[in-house]
Amino acid sequence: MGDNSSGIHLVNLTIKTTLRGQAEGLLLTGDKNILSHVTIMGSGDALQVNGSVFITDSLIVGDGDTILGRGPAFFNRTELQSNGVFMWIRNTSANHGNVFLDCTFRKRGAGTTELARAPMNNGRAYPYAEAVLINAKLEGVSPVGWGAMGGDTANMHYWEFNSTNVSDGKPIDVSQRKPESRQLTIEKDAETIANYNNPTYVLGWTPAMAPIILGLPEAVISEGGRSMTIRVKVAAIPDATYQWLDNGVPIQGASMWTLTIANAKRADASRYSVRVSNASGSATSDRAVVTGK
Repeated sequence: MGDNSSGIHLVNLTIKTTLRGQAEGLLLTGDKNILSHVTIMGSGDALQVNGSVFITDSLIVGDGDTILGRGPAFFNRTELQSNGVFMWIRNTSANHGNVFLDCTFRKRGAGTTELARAPMNNGRAYPYAEAVLINAKLEGVSPVGWGAMGGDTANMHYWEFNSTNVSDGKPIDVSQRKPESRQLTIEKDAETIANYNNPTYVLGWTPAMAPIILGLPEAVISEGGRSMTIRVKVAAIPDATYQWLDNGVPIQGASMWTLTIANAKRADASRYSVRVSNASGSATSDRAVVTGK
């Protein structure tokens, strides 16, 4: 639990509840919190967010209402797995709800489920409930897409843009989506789509985190020893830039998260390291190590 905690960065860890029923993996309240490369596993509400949070490159696994809360929450390149409805949204008009950019939604187990619901709860409605999916990949989501929407739906945002199938990358058939929901288009909604691509617009603050190298660069020798490919895993907001080094000297044009060296020997791996940078800082890795055979 992060209770009224602000400016917390959780990076490269797994949080899992051992309880069953209404047992969150993580409950967050507060402001300007960041989760990066985190796995959250809960029963019922895996993640409850009652304050602003930016979540990137993470995995959230739950049994239903997997994400609950009042937001705002911006999810980037994150995968959600759920036995039941993926989220129960309770934000008010005071802030945005849940926004997903380049995220994946997978139904666990047989059958299908819905993306979100906002039903009446003890006589209370959530008329400003918001879930916006931009470039989402979906698997096991029902044709109607969305669950219960209690009360007045005029100001609810159950919106999608460019949802595709996990299996083949083709556009989702949205012909049976709930009529209260909305499909955004470039022709009519270019400004809205651009706004919801922007964490600052959604959260009211700009997420930033200096690069953290999550382990040694790992080198893999190709079969037959014809080449060596080195990969590095980095947490950074915004995404880091890369500069690979050969014995500390920058390699011209080597500016991706991987580096491939032709005709390399196993011992060559120790020559290579990488410097990663963004506006908040930089870090340089130790030398690469060979993994596998």
